[in-house]
Amino acid sequence: MKNFSLVFLICLLTYSLEATVLVVDNNPGSTAQYTTIITAINAAAPGDTIYVQGSTIDYSGNCLHNINKKIILLGPGHKPANQTNLNARITGCGPAISLITGATGTVIMGFWLSGSIWATTGTVDSLVITNNYITDNIDISGNDHVIANNVIQGTNPGIDLNGGGGTNIFIRNNIIAGRIQDFNSPTVEISNNVFIINAAAFQAVSNSFVRNNIFLKANPSGISNATFLNNITYLTTDTVPNGTSTGSGNINNTDPQFINVSSAATQFSYSYNYQLQNTSPGKNAGTDGTDIGVFGGLTPFKPGGETFLPVIRQMTITNPIVPSGTDINVTITAETQE
Repeated sequence: MKNFSLVFLICLLTYSLEATVLVVDNNPGSTAQYTTIITAINAAAPGDTIYVQGSTIDYSGNCLHNINKKIILLGPGHKPANQTNLNARITGCGPAISLITGATGTVIMGFWLSGSIWATTGTVDSLVITNNYITDNIDISGNDHVIANNVIQGTNPGIDLNGGGGTNIFIRNNIIAGRIQDFNSPTVEISNNVFIINAAAFQAVSNSFVRNNIFLKANPSGISNATFLNNITYLTTDTVPNGTSTGSGNINNTDPQFINVSSAATQFSYSYNYQLQNTSPGKNAGTDGTDIGVFGGLTPFKPGGETFLPVIRQMTITNPIVPSGTDINVTITAETQE
């Protein structure tokens, strides 16, 4: 997580030297530049950052359709500081976000999305989709994508590579109550995810590299010619590797021993704890020496989707009554997220 986030932060700061940060806040009394996300996107130049403040009010009707420029969309996380009313919820849409030619390099981070993310029209490469709660699917084409640290569940949840031929795609550290489908490239890495759908975890997937995942009731079928390394299956019909797939180091038919997840779970819950107990067979058992599952690997899972931006935990005004022209003294306590 440190390496991935450090590189991302350096890139973001590099953009910031030349780009503009636009702030969106729909809270009553806000003095932000914009109250709707779409107006900020329309005003943004390619490469700009749009920072959406958490709010008690949904950003309803902010259907972000046909984005045709590279932008960095930053929200606070889908449940930052364990408080839903601090998040940025995009609701009332079909696809919540759709991207078309020109949007290559776009970042979508830290949102609660009632709807899907589509990027299937034209050429859209190098997306970073991370730290979101998505109530539908991620339907993309193109190459060089990172899909990490998301919760994906809802009406039609999953990750679909439209057309199947994308290369250099990393799907890591997500909790997926759905399936991955239509991937056929040997440069697709599926790592450190937890699959909790009570059905097949894959459909029309081949040649992928699958490592350090946990399949809880999610049957690891629908995949061929893949390489399975150091995965755990529990309460599944099939074991790994199966069929034409190969692999080693897998732990089949074994309780992963989450700290607190029901063995009957087929949906994500904030009340669950997906970390592994110290006695778990997946503890420090990944191919990289970290835990199997979402708390291992490069991008350890954050249950509230909080991003690398510091989160303000407390703000105190020490002199609330002051004469005109006198400074107000504010003490802020913040916590870094990486």
